[in-house]
Amino acid sequence: MSQEEAPNVISSEQSSNPTDSNQTVGTGGTTRKRKSMRSRSDVWDHFTKFVNEVGEHKASCMYCEREFCCDPKRNETSSLKNHVTACKKFPGNMNTTQTQLNYQPTKGQEGNGSGTLSIWKFDQEAIRNALARMIITDELPFKSVEKEGFRHLMSVACPRFHIPSRSTVARDCYQFFLEERSKLKNHKGEALGKAIEKCLLDWGIDRVFTVTVDNASSNDVVVGYLRRRLINWVDRVRTAVRYVRSSLSRLKLFKKCVENERIQSKSLLCLDVSTRWNSTYLMLKAAEKIEKAFDMFDVEDPFFSSELDSVDVDGIRKPDHEDWEKVRKMATLLHNFYELTIRVS
Repeated sequence: MSQEEAPNVISSEQSSNPTDSNQTVGTGGTTRKRKSMRSRSDVWDHFTKFVNEVGEHKASCMYCEREFCCDPKRNETSSLKNHVTACKKFPGNMNTTQTQLNYQPTKGQEGNGSGTLSIWKFDQEAIRNALARMIITDELPFKSVEKEGFRHLMSVACPRFHIPSRSTVARDCYQFFLEERSKLKNHKGEALGKAIEKCLLDWGIDRVFTVTVDNASSNDVVVGYLRRRLINWVDRVRTAVRYVRSSLSRLKLFKKCVENERIQSKSLLCLDVSTRWNSTYLMLKAAEKIEKAFDMFDVEDPFFSSELDSVDVDGIRKPDHEDWEKVRKMATLLHNFYELTIRVS
């Protein structure tokens, strides 16, 4: 065998006994390490790659045929993964409507194991509505949904949820506005009255003299409702006083409660005339000085609470702490008018 043939023999022997798969035999018997290939993402099991007529790299979902950009140099696979977890036609997501048990700990009692059980199921539209409500309530910018932190949170908390774009969130918020505006147009007078009452309570406004409205017919119902509610703040005390004064035995028991509470007041319970504000002032002034006696009377007389509940029409019941606070404010307000009336007359 000639020397010229020797390299070929050596090469042949090396090829018949290959070394590691990542090594390649070079010229003259030298070896070099082959460059390792990046592992292929599992997401491509659900998409088909193609190049469209304008030369763009695209990926089409195998289930709903939705197209995504997939340029290997500019696009990542995050959007594809998010679509797979949210695609309604993906076989793995067909049971997304199945209900699950959800445990919610009681507020302020997280450490003692107390809470409530409820059922939960994944609902893309419901989460989108909740997201729009959060944007409106917390006055967040629409672009918050495109921030990296929010997307990471949703990928951990609810990977199935397909996060909408800022434009979609803006449309959802506008749709909320249209729905609420429609509800306002269809509100009845009593519903409007309840809304105004809630505002008065939230803002701490309990001195309402006048309510100015236009000539809409529903406003008559609104004003009537507010009048009843405002009067009820006093009616609860009036009903309690009427109950105590309805019999001598009850009045005697009540006086005993005043003595046991060591209330130093010579004021006696008096019932007002509802059409005379000055008599209402005298009733409230006398009653609020012996407020604690009503609490003891409720314990001593087993029929006190039940009797007041039986005449409950618009929330009339035995007065509580909040009612007495309103009575004190009302009595302070009426005191100035009462003194002025005395001076004039």
